Amino acid sequence: MKKLDSNLDKDSLLEELKRLRKENKKLASQKDKIKAKYDKTKKELKKKDVRKITLTDE
Repeated sequence: MKKLDSNLDKDSLLEELKRLRKENKKLASQKDKIKAKYDKTKKELKKKDVRKITLTDE
C-alpha cells in the first residue's frame, strides 16, 4: 500500500470522498423518484389488468 507523503494528497482524497458522497445522494434520490413513479404506474395498471410494464422517458 502506498504511503501518503503530503497533506495535499489527503486533502484531494477527502474532496473526492465528499464529491462521491454527494453524487451518491443525488443518485439515490433519482432512484427513489423512479421507484415511486414505477410503483404508481404499476398500481394504476393493475386496476386495468395490464401484465407487463415498460417505462420510457417523456
